[in-house]
Amino acid sequence: MNSNTLKKHLKYIVPQIRLALIKEPGGKPIAIGCPDDIERFVEPLKHYSEEHFVAFHLDAKNQVTGYHIVSHGTVSAFIPS
Repeated sequence: MNSNTLKKHLKYIVPQIRLALIKEPGGKPIAIGCPDDIERFVEPLKHYSEEHFVAFHLDAKNQVTGYHIVSHGTVSAFIPS
């Protein structure tokens, strides 16, 4: 279904949002091969006062291409991003 067809079926006008990947200069790509790899990658988050739910995006070679902070807060309350 393309965006024009979707707009026809929506009862209300809703703005369409698009995301784009903008690669910024960085270090060597990190490949994730097992749970221990991701644990070492996120180790600095252990020191935050609030919990963070983070989605990591991987390419076909299991290299981290980006991340997104989905929410942060405590077990009983969180703030969605």
